[in-house]
Amino acid sequence: MRLKLYERAIYGLLCGRIEALIPVCKTYADYLWAYTSCYIEQEIHYILVCAHQNELTDIEKHRILSDNGIRNHQLKMPSIFDEILAGCPTHIRDEALLPFNLIQKYLILADYERLFHSILSFLHTNNELNGNLLRFSTHICLFLYEQNYSEKFNQNNFIEILTTYIDHLIELEFKDLVCYYISKLPSNNQSTIMAKFLDTLSNRKDKEYYLKQGFTYKIDIDTSLLILAANQRRDQTFDKDNNEEIISTNSKNLNENDHKQLEALKLLTTFLSTQTLDALRFANQICRYFLNDAKYEGIRIALSYFPHDIDIHTIEANNRQQSVDDLREFKAFGAYIAALEAIQRWSELHQKQQDNTSTTTREDQAYLPIVIKACYDVFDYPQGWLVDSTNIHQTSPDNETRQTEMSVLRHKYISMLACNLFRIFDLIKQEQETFRLITFLSDSRKQQLYTLFSKEALNSVLLLTEHAAERCLDRQQQQQTDDTTVNYFL
Repeated sequence: MRLKLYERAIYGLLCGRIEALIPVCKTYADYLWAYTSCYIEQEIHYILVCAHQNELTDIEKHRILSDNGIRNHQLKMPSIFDEILAGCPTHIRDEALLPFNLIQKYLILADYERLFHSILSFLHTNNELNGNLLRFSTHICLFLYEQNYSEKFNQNNFIEILTTYIDHLIELEFKDLVCYYISKLPSNNQSTIMAKFLDTLSNRKDKEYYLKQGFTYKIDIDTSLLILAANQRRDQTFDKDNNEEIISTNSKNLNENDHKQLEALKLLTTFLSTQTLDALRFANQICRYFLNDAKYEGIRIALSYFPHDIDIHTIEANNRQQSVDDLREFKAFGAYIAALEAIQRWSELHQKQQDNTSTTTREDQAYLPIVIKACYDVFDYPQGWLVDSTNIHQTSPDNETRQTEMSVLRHKYISMLACNLFRIFDLIKQEQETFRLITFLSDSRKQQLYTLFSKEALNSVLLLTEHAAERCLDRQQQQQTDDTTVNYFL
């Protein structure tokens, strides 16, 4: 009896005969279902035969169980997909190569290495990211990773897929999901991605919120913050050949990157569990940048994030010996800002005095000792302003850069501060203070600070000193003239 097409297919399915099913298959899903169903039927048939082989005749055993028997011609799961592609029409072959179908294929075959490679191939070749495919792929990868199948695939591929999904969530501003997925990364990759995520947040309150969330998911917050701080570093030229003589006490405006650096420092001082030394070193680094750019407000803000009376006992015990020079450098910036503020305040008082000549009280004269003390605190800074007193930093990879930056700032700002003080003495005719300062700057016991001055700064200092000397001589000559006149009348 000749069976109709679909009747033949039904009987073929029950018997595991794939050739009877192929004519009714219209899609790739039909082909895969047909082949898989026949494979299962054939496996069941073989298992049943093996279980009841005692009931078979020798001829039947040979026909079914021998190397050339039915078993040898049964479908094998690894070859099913090759057979589909070999015998199907072109449109079915194209359908088989669609991303979801390829993912399904490698999952069925448990070929996780090729599964991950295919997912990455989709992500790299498509300009427009398919969010649904990415989410689906990511969760498959997460399942396999958490089920300890990681030995069957390259972990770097897993990291790349999950990182791509995290970037996708950040781009879509699904921020509340980000820390959860970061926590699924290997621990040595979490901090870098967490720092990258924090850098995308413009609001400091958001940063603090997600830092707390990251802590909940047991992400290494300390390392994340240190990486975030390191990412805020910027290239800057420290030019020793600077001919400026007078400090502008007006701070230049802070830009967006400056605020980012200060924000990173604030987070370091707020959230670091014990790494006070790391926060201090980052503060020193950005203070060097701010001083070089005359952005004094940035230094003031950075200083405000630490206790006013910070000392070596504030640093965690295991880092105290390493922090000696860092603490000295930090306090050196504080001393310079104090001197700068004293000069600025004196200038305001002096200008007020010039505008109001009727007053007999000289507030600028009264404030002068404060200015002198603040400036000498920089000139006579213990063991030198912005100079290390130990060799701790010599093994640091950025020591050469740090030493260069400090040397440039030392040459530039010691001379500028001295020139300002000389001009103040010149304005209010304080000749003795002028001579005391010139003696101090040339004292070999005080590192002969005049050697830091540029040629232009030295010429300016010598000119002001000459003015002071002339005034002294004029005053002495006038005194002698007055004495002669008095003696004449007597």
